[in-house]
Amino acid sequence: MANVSVHRSFASNILQFAIIFLVIYQTFHLIDHVLQYYQLYVSHVFPPPGLFEGLLNASDTKIHLWLNIIEYLAIVLIAISFYHTSARVKKVRGTHVRKSFALKILLCTILFLVIYQTLHVLDHSLQYYQLYVLGISEPPALFEGIFNESDTRIHFWINAILITSSFVIFVAFMKSKTILTDCTPK
Repeated sequence: MANVSVHRSFASNILQFAIIFLVIYQTFHLIDHVLQYYQLYVSHVFPPPGLFEGLLNASDTKIHLWLNIIEYLAIVLIAISFYHTSARVKKVRGTHVRKSFALKILLCTILFLVIYQTLHVLDHSLQYYQLYVLGISEPPALFEGIFNESDTRIHFWINAILITSSFVIFVAFMKSKTILTDCTPK
């Protein structure tokens, strides 16, 4: 039983740190899009460099592809560590794992984010392909083409949904933390 608790504890710690990283990371990512939105629609700077583009001196397409890949990896890490944490708790406690509302919200939000961010990364990958392989100067990618909206507006709203989901995961995790960290056999 002790060996199971050690592994579960490690997965639970990874889950907690990955969620905190995601919230902080997504906050800065959204700040970047808010700054771009301001630069484009208030200051009339085109194309708006935002924060990361200006600091890293790279194109919006390259920067946002890498930012979203890092974010995607954090979300996948959250999903994997949540699965391992839940499996370890179930293994130690048997069928006596209480399914709280917060735990269900946590699970649903993680699944939503994995699917949502997969589409988001695919969108940036398509933009990258359109720009650097096909030579389309302002690549519409997937979402910009579907919604017929500017890249700045689309990604502002996409990231607003992502940050809201990140905070939902954080709150749901904090509320269900006792269930996920209690490995006493029942």
